[in-house]
Amino acid sequence: MLAENESKSSYNRKRKALYFQKNVCDTPKRKKSYLKGRVAETVLQKLTTAIEEERTIQWKSFASQCGLNSSDSGARVKIFAMENGLNMTKLEGETKSTETKRHRRILPKMPGSHGRISFPCPPSLDEVNKDIAKMLVEGQLNVGQPCAPMALERYMPDGNIQIVQAHGNKIPLTELRQKLLDKHSKYMRLTTDEEITKMSLTYLRSEVSKYISNCESLSRPEIEHTFKKLQTKRHLIMWHDHST
Repeated sequence: MLAENESKSSYNRKRKALYFQKNVCDTPKRKKSYLKGRVAETVLQKLTTAIEEERTIQWKSFASQCGLNSSDSGARVKIFAMENGLNMTKLEGETKSTETKRHRRILPKMPGSHGRISFPCPPSLDEVNKDIAKMLVEGQLNVGQPCAPMALERYMPDGNIQIVQAHGNKIPLTELRQKLLDKHSKYMRLTTDEEITKMSLTYLRSEVSKYISNCESLSRPEIEHTFKKLQTKRHLIMWHDHST
């Protein structure tokens, strides 16, 4: 019943508060039993066997193999394994480091669209510095050798000249050439003159015939010269959209 000068909304708030106090707060909480009995013994035995055999498992499929077919069976088995102190790293395998994960930006949902669009954000400056430092340690990047500092003149706004020491690194030209050769080695077909001289005339003609139709009348020196020219000449494939 509504009290005198009491609105209906305040009455509903009091009624909901009393209901919550009676049915939620005053009810003793029971500890949820995820697995028990013979099922728990079977699951524990199979989990122990998987750890000994160093096998990683998928919780959902593992639960179905143990006879648990409910929607939350995988989560129940996982919590059961954690409560029994099993090694979760061996069961789930090594997870990837969270440092490599990129944050994603979620755009607001547009009117009439079915969902939101998300795209990865560019890496931060700290992540880029960590990647560069790792590549330097592994030898993937070559920053060269530090060179002698050079004195440069810097003209100041007040008209004075300030001497500035410029520091830098230098990479030898031989290393740059070797790096470029190694980069293109899988695309190169280099054969030394000694190897060409040891090849038989039949093999040379069979290789040259792939590019030239009438090569039977060519002599040995002409065949060798043509073979060298084909081996050192680069051919580009032009597609219909003029890309190579």
